[in-house]
Amino acid sequence: MILRNALRLRGSLDLSKYHNINSITSSLLHQQKFVRQASTYSDDKTTHFGFKNVGEKEKKEAVLSVFHSVADSYDLMNDAMSLGVHRVWKDAFMKKLDPGPNTKLLDVAGGTGDISFRFLDYVGKEAVN
Repeated sequence: MILRNALRLRGSLDLSKYHNINSITSSLLHQQKFVRQASTYSDDKTTHFGFKNVGEKEKKEAVLSVFHSVADSYDLMNDAMSLGVHRVWKDAFMKKLDPGPNTKLLDVAGGTGDISFRFLDYVGKEAVN
């Protein structure tokens, strides 16, 4: 849902102040425009985070903290770990897919949204409805 809303807003966002898509997503999450309201989380209900049981509210804050701590450097980390190959295969994937303007894309757990943004660049923003 975050990515879908970010894609719809992409044309209206001032992207110049962001380093990468992770910064945009982090900013949107921070503003809580696309996050489930905190009131629906409960510390009465427990869930897992790492190797311990925590309350839902505590987990939400811990996950956001982890995300915010790596968001600005996530693309750099991917470049370093893959020696840039992740960008090559994503470009090759989009060329192989060869989407037309009526192609629908569901980017499930895309993380950085790299595939979705390549798709938008390939088919044009008018393809998003």
